[in-house]
Amino acid sequence: MDYPTLKSLFIDLGFTPDKIAPLLVLFLLGVFLVNKRINPIEKLAKNLEQFIIRFCGALQTGGDINKVESYQSGSALNITPKGLEIIEQIGFKGAVDNNLPFLFKYIDSLQLKTKLDIESASVGVIHYLVEIDKENEIFREVKQYLYNNPAYNIPEYFKATGLYLRDKYLSEHPEITQ
Repeated sequence: MDYPTLKSLFIDLGFTPDKIAPLLVLFLLGVFLVNKRINPIEKLAKNLEQFIIRFCGALQTGGDINKVESYQSGSALNITPKGLEIIEQIGFKGAVDNNLPFLFKYIDSLQLKTKLDIESASVGVIHYLVEIDKENEIFREVKQYLYNNPAYNIPEYFKATGLYLRDKYLSEHPEITQ
């Protein structure tokens, strides 16, 4: 059978013109309801991603921070000159500097209010992009360097790079004072 219009197809299927309008309304309602159910799933996925970033940052804060050479304890933690030199050698510093808008967008999406939260998120973002997000290319050269030079304490330099990112972020956001 040849159907020159959608209306003729519906009529051949037994739908009279007076039944097509309610059918269209039901279809649009179905699309609306499906969309309404998908939006919470997207929101859940975004919240999960933010949780992973925060969780990775929390994982990096464990252990004895006095045994590391790339940052020093205190309030706040500070990257040492040696730590800055090493993250520059590894390639972390250059990758961060070349991708600040992208990295800031990740941190901004968390809507954090304190310096400690910014610090945790910064470390978490570095860990997430290096270890979890395998499709991201920002740290590809860093990964290659670390693979070829396995002597580095990788979590220590995630933390040091996170502190470097934190400092960059806070210098652009002077409104964060706590």
